[in-house]
Amino acid sequence: INSPFEGTFTMLQTVTNQATTAFHDEHWARVNQRRSHLQQLEDDITELAAHVDAATFRWLELIGSFDQQGGWHGTGILSCAHWLNWRCGLNLGAAREQVRVARALPGLPKISQAFRQGRVSFSKVRAMTRVATAANEEVLLNIALGGTASHVERAVRLYRSIKRGDALKHENLRYAQREMSWFEDDDGSWVFKGRFTPEQGAVIRKALDAAMDQLFIEQKNVADDVSAEISRSLPLDRPVPQGVASRGADAMQRLAEAFLSRQAGNVSSGDSYLVNIHTEMETLKADGAGAESELEGAGRISAETSRRLACDCSVVHWHENQNNEWFAIVLTKPTQQTHCRDVQWPVCLEIPENHHQSDCR
Repeated sequence: INSPFEGTFTMLQTVTNQATTAFHDEHWARVNQRRSHLQQLEDDITELAAHVDAATFRWLELIGSFDQQGGWHGTGILSCAHWLNWRCGLNLGAAREQVRVARALPGLPKISQAFRQGRVSFSKVRAMTRVATAANEEVLLNIALGGTASHVERAVRLYRSIKRGDALKHENLRYAQREMSWFEDDDGSWVFKGRFTPEQGAVIRKALDAAMDQLFIEQKNVADDVSAEISRSLPLDRPVPQGVASRGADAMQRLAEAFLSRQAGNVSSGDSYLVNIHTEMETLKADGAGAESELEGAGRISAETSRRLACDCSVVHWHENQNNEWFAIVLTKPTQQTHCRDVQWPVCLEIPENHHQSDCR
C-alpha cells in the first residue's frame, strides 16, 4: 500500500542530498582556495629568501673587496668591522662575523657558488666557514643542502672537537719523538742531530739567531785576508762551509758557553729572546673550539700546549689591528710573547704546579 506521504518524503530527501552536496562542494572549494593561497605565500617566501641569500653573498663580496683594498681606513676607524658598525649600523660582533665570512669565501668556491645561487643561507655559510677548507667544503655543503642550520652547527661542533683531539694526539706524538744525539766524526769533528717540538725549536732558533747576529757584529770588521787564509787551510776533500752555516756552529758554541758560565738553576734565558704565539681566545679556553695556535715561523702547536705556554710563562701581551699593526702592549716579564685577539689575562686560575701536567703531556 503506497503511503500518501511517500512522494513528499522522497522529495525532501532529494532536496537534502542536493543541499549537502552543495555545502560540501562550497566547503572544499574554500579549503582548496585557502590551500592555493598558502602555497602561493610559501612559494613567495622561499623565493624571496633565496633572493635575500643571493643578495647577502653579493653584500659579502663587496665587503671582502672593500676590506682587501683598505677602503675602511680613516681617522678613528680601527677595522673594517668597526667601519660597518659605524656606516651600516651593524652590531660590532655581527660586523666581525660578516668580515670573517667575506674573507673566507674566496677560498671556498663550491660554498660560494651555492651561496651565490641562493641555495644555502648565511646562517649555514657562517657555520661552515669556521672549519671549511678546500678539502672538506664539499662534505659540509652536502650537509647544508640536505639539513637545517642546526644540523650544520652540530656538524661543525663535532668536527672541531675531533680536530682538537687529533691535534693533541699529534702534539703528544711529537713530544714523545723529541731527541738529541751527537757523535764524533772520523776527522774529530762533532756532529749533532736533533728533533724538537715546535715550541722547543722556536726557542732554540731564536737563541741561535740572536747569537749569530752578535757574532756577525763582532766579526764584520775582521780583515778579508784572515778569512781567505782560513778558507785555504781547509782540506780539499771537504766542502767549504758557507758563512751563515759557520756562524750557526759558532752560535751553538756561544750558547753552550753562556750556559756553562752561570749556574744552571739561575738561567734566565727569557731576557735574551721572545717567542711569538698567534692564538685566539677559543684556543686558550679549556673547552674552547680552537684546536691549534701558530708558533711564529715554527709551525703550529696544539691548544693544550698553547694554554700551558700562556699559563706557565711570563707574558708580553699585545693587541694587533686588522692591518697586522700593533697598537697597544701590556708588559709583564720579557719571557714569552703571546699575540692574542680579545684575550683577558690571566687565562688560567688553576694551581701552576699542578696545571697542564696531565692534560698536556
